[in-house]
Amino acid sequence: MKLVREHINEKFTDDSDPIDDMGIGPRHVIIQWFKEMNIHDRNYEIDENLNINFKTNLDFEFNPKLTSLPDNLSVDGFLDIRGTGITKLPKNLRIHGDSYMAKTQITELPSDLYIGGDYFLEFSKITKLADNLDIMGYLDIENTPIKKLPKNLQVETHLFMRHTSIKTLPLDIKIGGRLYCDNEFKNNNKKMIQARGIICSV
Repeated sequence: MKLVREHINEKFTDDSDPIDDMGIGPRHVIIQWFKEMNIHDRNYEIDENLNINFKTNLDFEFNPKLTSLPDNLSVDGFLDIRGTGITKLPKNLRIHGDSYMAKTQITELPSDLYIGGDYFLEFSKITKLADNLDIMGYLDIENTPIKKLPKNLQVETHLFMRHTSIKTLPLDIKIGGRLYCDNEFKNNNKKMIQARGIICSV
């Protein structure tokens, strides 16, 4: 009995969490998720608040096993989830590089999402973008079912929106590069495009 008590005391020290030590806590769930995705633990860190810092690029392109991402994930490089079964993004996702989300079932981006590079959403199911979205690179929503752009959208470089149902641009939109649109859109909005100095390509 004394040996059992000593073993328990060694396992559950003042600095440990008994739930995690038994392999059943939320930290364990996150670790198991990375293992199932064949990702080595040297590539990420989990802090005491269960914030996850992934230290490099996170590439799941066409990985059939990916259907979700953990909350509070920060990716130092790019995130590639093209062609996966994911349907929505997690809470408090931060991507410091580009985001590759083409050919996914994602319909909407969460309001707390941060992306430090390009938004590649072509051939996805995206239908809505959040108001006051500031995109630091490209925005590519070509061949998607989206019907209108959000208020106060700012795109630092190019906006690609060919083969969508978008009929006009918001009055407060800002595009730092070129607008790539269909001929019909360009012809229907010619005066507005010229008046606002937007460079339009088809």
